[in-house]
Amino acid sequence: MKQSLNYLKLQLKQAKAAFPRSIAASSLLLVLIGSIAILGIHFLYQGKLVDQIRIAVVADETNPMTKLLLSYVSNMESTEALCVFENVEESRGLEGIKQGTYAACMILPETVVEDILNGTNTPVRVVLPENGGIGTILLQELTDAGADMLSVAQAEIYATYDLVVDTRMYDRLAELEAKVDKQNLDMALNRTGVFQQEQLSAVGKLAIWQYYLAAGILLSLLLWGISCSFIQDEPTVMQDLLKRQGCPDLIQLLCKLNAVFVMYLGYAIVLFALLRIIGTYIGIEMFIEKWDILIFMLMLLLMATWTLALSYLAGKDGAQFFLFPVAAFGVMGISGGFAPMAFLPDKMRTIGELLPVHKLIAWLGGSIRQTGSYYYQSPEMYQSLSWSLFGWSLFLMLAAFLMMKHKRILR
Repeated sequence: MKQSLNYLKLQLKQAKAAFPRSIAASSLLLVLIGSIAILGIHFLYQGKLVDQIRIAVVADETNPMTKLLLSYVSNMESTEALCVFENVEESRGLEGIKQGTYAACMILPETVVEDILNGTNTPVRVVLPENGGIGTILLQELTDAGADMLSVAQAEIYATYDLVVDTRMYDRLAELEAKVDKQNLDMALNRTGVFQQEQLSAVGKLAIWQYYLAAGILLSLLLWGISCSFIQDEPTVMQDLLKRQGCPDLIQLLCKLNAVFVMYLGYAIVLFALLRIIGTYIGIEMFIEKWDILIFMLMLLLMATWTLALSYLAGKDGAQFFLFPVAAFGVMGISGGFAPMAFLPDKMRTIGELLPVHKLIAWLGGSIRQTGSYYYQSPEMYQSLSWSLFGWSLFLMLAAFLMMKHKRILR
């Protein structure tokens, strides 16, 4: 027991000696935090998602009903801000599709309006490019929505007519049809009367700056394990001596874990103290509740076991300077640390959701708020994150122990 305590003191002294150099080197990581936040905002808000879509329309310009239809469609709220309709000949429209000038070519029957009114519903031919971009996708959605609106409007007219016939209120037919038409026209021209406005964000309830500041802090913690090079194995003679004096492999590993944890604790205190000082000038602060302390300690435990596992995996040949960045950027990438989870492929998102990093981003981002603001952290989130951090810490600790035993057996 005494030798184990002496070994722990030795590890803590090594951590104390390495800490100042590590803090100096971490200044580069702090610059990285700011870079991630700026690049993240630029990534999510690059301007308009898509420019206006040019659509070629092949129609009989001599038919006044067709002109009225095109004027009506052009002034619908859904299409006015997104689509520009141009009357062209069919050959020019199809050629524009091939050259990428137009996102679509709509070929209208000569009696398209009359067919809608009498229920014939002759289909409009819409030609789309084979490899269209996001504009084509949006146009397909608008076309489907327009067809659904038209079918609903026709069903309402037919139902109104059937009602008038059944009740023999023929004198009310024109009035009822006018009301149905006005209602559908108002819905199409002004969609705010139909839908409630709801703002959606790829980063959930967090603000962009909260999300990427939290992601940057976590990335710096993942990378900071490079500075814990003192946790490498001692020479074989020293290992045998420790075992004979009552300090087995597991105790040695726990002593190293304790030293790394203390290193991370010191770094986190410095990092969050600096954030608090800067926050007083830019209007942000840390909100800490009773559960946050537990999550904070479990997060540091996870980082310590992460460092141990990667250090034993890398070995003594300086491979940790390559392995840590690759592993850190890989974990952050599949966990939504660079591009939010909503932008990731389904398989990658499934893997990322198993890792605790995306939950840590949500927790840490919610704890860093603008002064006077409020952000609700549910008890279920705290419980889920706690078990995730604890489970992954045990897994990484077991992995580090097995790799340590394997290397010592080979020696």
